[in-house]
Amino acid sequence: MQTTEKLFYKEPFMRDFKATVVDVSKGMVVLDKTLFFPQGGYQEFDNGVLRKGDTAASVTGVTDEGGVVYHKVDSPGIFTAGDEIDGQIDWDKRWYLSILHSAQHVISRIVFNLYKVHTTRSDFSVNGGMVSFSVNFNNDWTGPVEGELMKIAEMALPLERLFDGANISIKIADLDTSPCGGTHVTTTLDLLSVYLLGTDKGKLLFDGGNPGSKRLRTCAREHFRIAKMYNFPEDLVKTIGENIDNFNEMDKALENYKKEAFANAFKDENLVRMVKDFRVSVIDNNELDTKIFKKLTKMKDTVYTSDLYLISIDKKVIVYAISDAISAIDVCAGLINESNGITGGGNRKKVDMMLERGNFQTIVDAVISKLEGGA
Repeated sequence: MQTTEKLFYKEPFMRDFKATVVDVSKGMVVLDKTLFFPQGGYQEFDNGVLRKGDTAASVTGVTDEGGVVYHKVDSPGIFTAGDEIDGQIDWDKRWYLSILHSAQHVISRIVFNLYKVHTTRSDFSVNGGMVSFSVNFNNDWTGPVEGELMKIAEMALPLERLFDGANISIKIADLDTSPCGGTHVTTTLDLLSVYLLGTDKGKLLFDGGNPGSKRLRTCAREHFRIAKMYNFPEDLVKTIGENIDNFNEMDKALENYKKEAFANAFKDENLVRMVKDFRVSVIDNNELDTKIFKKLTKMKDTVYTSDLYLISIDKKVIVYAISDAISAIDVCAGLINESNGITGGGNRKKVDMMLERGNFQTIVDAVISKLEGGA
């Protein structure tokens, strides 16, 4: 099938176009050319309508498969190959996603310049934008990054699309040039409405444009309504905000404490027992946390003193093998059985279990027995 001429590259600010239907099958319409941006580069597809005379179909999805753009429509039966149609994209959505996409380029450049951290992924949808980096975004970076973003926005730097054969890049004056086939705004002045929300699991969330501003206004109005309803004095509202900040600091300190406690347990010689030629540590501490365990095991500088760790956290049990000579799943063979109240699974490196009945010592004894038997 012939490839689709992609008007959104050459005419990114057009809203309406005329095209000819090339093919219709399985609810998908293929045109000889289109303004509809397909799902790709982590940017959500364009919505809009395709019209044939007085009849119209809503475009509910757009994909690019080998250069052919497929338009998923709610009424494919009104089109046949050869039809002349009029298309119109949802410009409000396009412009919103363009703001988010351009903002991500600027944010990524700022974060790299300030902290030498690379962007690994980004997403843009009607729900807002997200950027993840090679390390978790530090909430302490929010103020400096947003401050730089506003300075660059006020500079009204032009954004230019560069073509080099099949390769496309976005150039933002002397600030940044990155390979990108997404849609973008005209100057950084269009980014003045963008704001950083904070982090979710180390990823930076941000918003802007009319939808983002509307969400922000809605939140502010709701806050004001509740404050008036309960007649909160301003100093109380300020105190609540300060308490939330203090709680966040305490929560961060508690996580650091748990991480340090777990790290110390990993290298505590007092916990080590020799079983055959293996060093085994048993850690029983309900104040610890499986999330902290996962973070520690991903850190390159974590120190281990044992070949195998048996860890109990409340009703959860982790069997973690450091030595390649020990298979975690093998030493747990026969233990994971719903009939005896132990469920879970894993692999050669790590096994996770949940105790519905029984106790941690039973698992410890069974694993030690397996090791003593030459497992």
